[in-house]
Amino acid sequence: MDFHIYLTLLFIFIIRLTKHITVPESLITAIFAPSAYNVQLKEYNELLKQRRELNNEQNLLSAKDHYAKWTKNNRKLDKLNKEISSKGEQLLNMKNTFINNAGKYKVILITLPFFFVKFYFGKRLVYSFNTTDIGTHNNIDKMFPKYFQVLCTVGWFGLPILFIKKFLLEIFGENSTLGMKLAGNNNFLLTSGVSLGIWIWALEKIIDEIEFVVQNLFVKIDKPTIANDKEYTTSAVPSTAELD
Repeated sequence: MDFHIYLTLLFIFIIRLTKHITVPESLITAIFAPSAYNVQLKEYNELLKQRRELNNEQNLLSAKDHYAKWTKNNRKLDKLNKEISSKGEQLLNMKNTFINNAGKYKVILITLPFFFVKFYFGKRLVYSFNTTDIGTHNNIDKMFPKYFQVLCTVGWFGLPILFIKKFLLEIFGENSTLGMKLAGNNNFLLTSGVSLGIWIWALEKIIDEIEFVVQNLFVKIDKPTIANDKEYTTSAVPSTAELD
């Protein structure tokens, strides 16, 4: 198996893993949080501690017997609540910022390289339709329609482009400069097969179906309840209005 296939399988595994496993925010914070965030968080926890101690002290005081101190503590609590609220908003904004930055690293390290692999190696054949069967000495490509082979080789977007090239080839002819160039570009179809791009698409579809089956395999289906038969019984005796 070629290196680009192993690389593709690795990317698919990592993408599926990140799809089902959520990275804890504590780990993201430990890796991506700037030093200013840790300073702000320490100050925030200190304010919470002060408010907790002040609340305990306030609960032990009597507003009637210690009115002056009780009022002073109330003013301190109001000030602390405002500082805690402001500090909490700052921490939340900073946290959202580096969590978003962590998502960008995922795009840079996983999504974009995987896209590059599919784009650069997408037309390379994983399976060839021209493999000769030892027993019958017939090519496998005779088992499939030509357009199916073309689709598996050039992909969904390559198929209409191929039709356009064929249309231009019919107009300008094979002996023209453009015709010779178009004909040369289609020589790869002589060794058609399943390209990496189509193979990735089919593999991901299979994985999606397996995940769907596994997720719904142990789903508990509630037994349908039958309504009381009395709710659906009607009187067999006609009413006076019906008799009239």
